[in-house]
Amino acid sequence: MAAPNQLNIMKMAEETTYGTLSVGTFVYVPYDEFSPRYENNVVAQEKATGQIDSVYVFGTERNLSGTFRAQVWSDLVESIFDMAGLPRPVGAEQTMPSFSMVHSNRARAETLQYLGCMADTVRIELSAGDPVLRVTLDFIGKNQGIYATAMGVPPLPTGRTLLLSDLPTTVGGST
Repeated sequence: MAAPNQLNIMKMAEETTYGTLSVGTFVYVPYDEFSPRYENNVVAQEKATGQIDSVYVFGTERNLSGTFRAQVWSDLVESIFDMAGLPRPVGAEQTMPSFSMVHSNRARAETLQYLGCMADTVRIELSAGDPVLRVTLDFIGKNQGIYATAMGVPPLPTGRTLLLSDLPTTVGGST
């Protein structure tokens, strides 16, 4: 079980207004993988015919999506699952939350923010030979921009990673 890497930490918070950087409490999540990407999608196509040639004009939009994969930490599990939109308590509003992510790319000396992110797919994973639980969020988002404030040195989680042995397991009616 590896210790968290302080260079691979994502600053995350649930948004109160979709697509607006959260002003609430951020959590700092060590991650194994973060791969944001923009995809250009054709949203309109028009044929313009002139005297000699026909020209096609395309309208496109850029869609933010990506993958975020991290170990599940005991002191971060509730925040991550809330942002992922996993079942909320009975009586709570059952809407899909959006969240902001701030990522410091030290190799390129820039800090980027990803706004209006929502979990598209959530996977809780175990690998053969590795007892550490991991969560993978495939996300979609509204936009990416430069984060105006330096992220500084993020704090490491104070809890521990959750293991397979931490989960209640039922086999044949027995726990």
